[in-house]
Amino acid sequence: MAITNLIDKNAVARIADCKIKVYVAGTATTLLDIAEVTDTSAKIGWSTAKGSGYGSTFAVSTKMADATISWGSMCLDAGMLSALIGSTPSTPSPTTETSPYMVTDLAPYFSFEMQSTDITGLEAITADNGLAADVHVKFPKCKITSIDEILPTVDGFATVKVSALAIADSTNLLFSIVKNATATAIA
Repeated sequence: MAITNLIDKNAVARIADCKIKVYVAGTATTLLDIAEVTDTSAKIGWSTAKGSGYGSTFAVSTKMADATISWGSMCLDAGMLSALIGSTPSTPSPTTETSPYMVTDLAPYFSFEMQSTDITGLEAITADNGLAADVHVKFPKCKITSIDEILPTVDGFATVKVSALAIADSTNLLFSIVKNATATAIA
């Protein structure tokens, strides 16, 4: 008998892959791999309104507003930085390669997606209810807000830190979580 449902409670660990897709004039470009990703995080921002009167609060309305996402990478990828910042990537050369980053560059929107294949079920797995093979978390509309630590430390490697603000896309989607019965590459 085939699995009819994926279990609801999943513990997700370790990142298998992270990629971005840059949008130029509303059109998606090719996927760019975030090489040697070291960590990722996301923090949901909330919009809260209070109804108050006569010295007390009588109603609260809260909804998601945005998300701050960040990741680290041990690879200083000039093509990735150019795509995030909106600059023109350099042309590879056998002797010298210069990647200019100008204050006039306009950062584009991009989507950010991470995949984990290290999934553990936190509820009973049966013949009908199976465990996901992978889990994807995708933020469809992001824009870079900072790049930190692009220089190496005295005795170590640089771990570039990127932060971005995710906002709702044209359908009001802030982020999605997708569980797949069969591991699926980021597309």
